[in-house]
Amino acid sequence: MTLLFSLLAFGSSPPETANLRTCRLWTPAVAQAWPLVKAAARRHNVDDTLLLGIIQHESSFRPRLTSSAGARGLMQVMPLHAKGGEDLYDPDTNVEIGTRLLAWLLRRYGDTKLALAAYNRGHGYIDGRLKSLSAPVIPHWTTSAYVKPVLRYQSAFKRCLGRPEGPNVALLVAGVLGGLWLLNPRYWLKKLTGKRRRRRR
Repeated sequence: MTLLFSLLAFGSSPPETANLRTCRLWTPAVAQAWPLVKAAARRHNVDDTLLLGIIQHESSFRPRLTSSAGARGLMQVMPLHAKGGEDLYDPDTNVEIGTRLLAWLLRRYGDTKLALAAYNRGHGYIDGRLKSLSAPVIPHWTTSAYVKPVLRYQSAFKRCLGRPEGPNVALLVAGVLGGLWLLNPRYWLKKLTGKRRRRRR
């Protein structure tokens, strides 16, 4: 069991502040938006580093940015997604609406690349393109000039936060060892003999 706990300790992620001082992406603007991003990610069950990647690519964390198409704020939300009176230049409001939209797209498509493509191009366009495909393939436009940078930024922010990008091997090994421990005949023999002794008492 000592080995099991050692592996768990080795495989645990370091604190989020571990790499922030040396991370070029982690600007004061990112640090200011980070609490809003984390809160919205928790509410809508979305990866917070994916949100950071979107914001970095969309606006470089400039809350007053307006695109030529009329998209506004940190996540470049179009006014059609805002309810009456919502201020899309308000960071909290913008991140909430953008995250809610992304969560809906992730549920709709079940694929991060498709969801990002739809966030960029609109789900109507993506639905139309998918209907025109004769085979269930991932279209080339899901790795477009929008999707690729967002995913690269997401990976970069994960490194900044000291988070593993793939499965935690140490935790997987620890889980297997834990399962093998339960298969140990001596473990069950002690369990059974212990029960018998208690019954005799």
